[in-house]
Amino acid sequence: MNECTVFVANQLDNNLINANPTVPSIDGKYNVNSDNCGESILMPKIEKYIDSNFIANYYNLNTVNFRIKISYNSSEDHRDYERLSYTSERSYEIFNQDNNWNLSAKEWFDKYKGQIKIENVVIDIYDQPENPKSMIRAIEFSYNLDSYLRYLTNSNNIEGMYIHVTSLSSQEMKDKGGSKTKVEISKEHPRGVIYNYYLGIANAKNEPLTISNIFEHAYLTDSNSDTGYILVKDSKYYQPIQKILAKTINN
Repeated sequence: MNECTVFVANQLDNNLINANPTVPSIDGKYNVNSDNCGESILMPKIEKYIDSNFIANYYNLNTVNFRIKISYNSSEDHRDYERLSYTSERSYEIFNQDNNWNLSAKEWFDKYKGQIKIENVVIDIYDQPENPKSMIRAIEFSYNLDSYLRYLTNSNNIEGMYIHVTSLSSQEMKDKGGSKTKVEISKEHPRGVIYNYYLGIANAKNEPLTISNIFEHAYLTDSNSDTGYILVKDSKYYQPIQKILAKTINN
């Protein structure tokens, strides 16, 4: 069952949009401003589409937790408060108007190609042994995911991509509190955390990943270090991983 939220606003005092004039006002002054009902129907389709057409080529979907946030690709930096809960009117419209919720994921991507951006994508990958083979697969996966999402949106705008790889099961990580477990700051744990994943790929620079720069974004966690991580390129794994990826990744 899909759940959605309907937002009401004080139309008289704040001059906000009356999204649905056919709905009687509440107490004579409140009316529907926005809702995310269309988005709540579309996003599961979109996630399933990416799962089936890309992620399943690399991992058993039972070992993956995948979240993605998509919005209208605007160059404006300011937030438009006309629609509560959405950064802009267009971000509201692409999900919740024009019967867009009835579209398949492919139809929706085709309709808004070049008009949408990835605000962030977060993927947790469980049950992966901590060895070079798993690291190679995850780095190659991240590289190709970046290319795939840019192809789907055709806007060349991915504001944040974060991949976490762990040897733990989903339940084990949940029991530990997620990707990090807070502990008392000590000499052994100067950052006050224990990382529950061993490999991360993080790209918040909105730059396409290449064989040349991907190792600037791939890191191994180290709860005992001052920074909390070391780049893969500074680790003992770099040479064998780089050598193999140079043959499998095409720029």
